[in-house]
Amino acid sequence: MDVEQRTLEARDEDRGFLSRWLDETERNAFSRRSSRMALAIFAIEVLAYAGFVTLAIAPLAWFVNVLGGVLAGLAIGVIFTVGHDACHQSLTPSRALNRWIARLSFIPSLHAASLWVLGHNQIHHGRTNLRGHDYVWEPMSPEDYRASAGWRRMQYRIYRSRWGSLPYYLIEMWWKKNFLPIAPEARSHWRRHVVDSGFVVLAGGLHLGAILFVASSWAPDRSLWWPLLAGCLVPFLVWNWLMGLIIYSHHTHPEVPWFADDREWSYFGSQVLGTVHVRLPPPFHWVDNNIMEHTAHHAWPVIPLYHLPTAQQRIRAAFPAVKSLTLWPRVFFGIADACKLFDYRARRWTDFAGRPSGPALSLTTPPAPIEQLASGS
Repeated sequence: MDVEQRTLEARDEDRGFLSRWLDETERNAFSRRSSRMALAIFAIEVLAYAGFVTLAIAPLAWFVNVLGGVLAGLAIGVIFTVGHDACHQSLTPSRALNRWIARLSFIPSLHAASLWVLGHNQIHHGRTNLRGHDYVWEPMSPEDYRASAGWRRMQYRIYRSRWGSLPYYLIEMWWKKNFLPIAPEARSHWRRHVVDSGFVVLAGGLHLGAILFVASSWAPDRSLWWPLLAGCLVPFLVWNWLMGLIIYSHHTHPEVPWFADDREWSYFGSQVLGTVHVRLPPPFHWVDNNIMEHTAHHAWPVIPLYHLPTAQQRIRAAFPAVKSLTLWPRVFFGIADACKLFDYRARRWTDFAGRPSGPALSLTTPPAPIEQLASGS
């Protein structure tokens, strides 16, 4: 049995919420995995990515190349969701096939699969929004912020700005956590990550070389700096921005608390009520591989991406308090402007001066909605 399923079933014995969400027949149906379905999805998305990269490096007008690069960056995000499920062992029935799909899916994003499993499956899913454990977008308290050095406060303000998703994910998540085993939690067991980190370094180099080789063969008189920029750097930066934005939106909201210690943390309070059901605006919602049906995923990570829409409908019906919104720019800006620091004693979000910017939060029941943010739901 997978670690996520064991953890959920242990918590369910205490809270009984799983049976309020899915009956036994639904659990069996939603956890059923298909290698054929998974491989078909993976193949289609890899072909789309290859097509966009081709558009980015073809000897065409510069704006066509840039458009291809942006689309390739979005495709990296879509492919990554396949690897995300594979790392959870929820994509296909085969553990070995899941591992290799994860490794291959993570090549364009330069992520080592085992490091992602450590940081995402074990740390983030293990204690979501628990201070000192879940480091993904962990907010400072007003006291932390005042005690920090000036450079650290400036860095934190950049990360928490409306446009901070790119530098945050690129530096704090990709470079420090998911490329090489240099993070403190990975260094002590670095041998477990050597194979996957070595694989992504080698495969990433081959991937880059292949792009430049095709570009030089296609237009030998053209400088390689432009295909390097449009076909490699632009997609990678777009991917990092997108990933930072998505993971921020899944667990950050003026009505979603962080927890000070393990005694007040609960599985239901964090994984269900603390996971926002975010929907991307069309047409992006139609190509997100259902990763935005995130409450159902956090409540039971064994559900494959192709079963998540129905499972999310069921969890919304069972627990209407689950926060839901469509991530239009004005909605995201409202959240980013409100969620600067978290006062763990008062249990509310504040601005950088420590002034309340959200309601006082119960750790078990949701507060009344904030009208200016709820208007985007």
